[in-house]
Amino acid sequence: MNTTPSPDRPQTASERDETAATLQALERACEDPALPAPLRDLICRARDALRNADVLAESAQQRYRALFDAVPDPVSVLDANGIVLDLNIQGLKLSQLFVAGVPGNPSDVAVCRAVSAIASSLGLGLVAEGVESEVQRQFLLQLGVPVGQGFLFAPGLTADDVARCLKLDMDTHAHA
Repeated sequence: MNTTPSPDRPQTASERDETAATLQALERACEDPALPAPLRDLICRARDALRNADVLAESAQQRYRALFDAVPDPVSVLDANGIVLDLNIQGLKLSQLFVAGVPGNPSDVAVCRAVSAIASSLGLGLVAEGVESEVQRQFLLQLGVPVGQGFLFAPGLTADDVARCLKLDMDTHAHA
């Protein structure tokens, strides 16, 4: 669900609740020293954009676009040695560390919502990793994350298994 109000339509109570939960999750992530600084900065910008959108609905979309237009594409960050890395980010991955706790762990739910909101606001794809149950899959689908990987879909494959699958696929296409 889009938590940014449109100038021509105010938020519903449900959207306001979701916005408040997302803001709380973004606030916690902004203060998390375990996150890399560039990601923390991006999360803080998303939080600020969401706050500004709530305060000034008539110009929310303009402020929102201007804020994220300032994020370079590709994103430039410094690695541990001070070398600039240009990252052409096309998508984000929801770590299995957070997916494992949904929908029962409120902290994991909040992180998943925040990452989903960031991906959505930046127009990036999002893949959930470590999906092991139908309950997790349904939660992620309701969150707007249609792409996942994990044992729910298929067990991990050895390199030999992958090679056999590729060979079978190539043989099938060659005879078609």
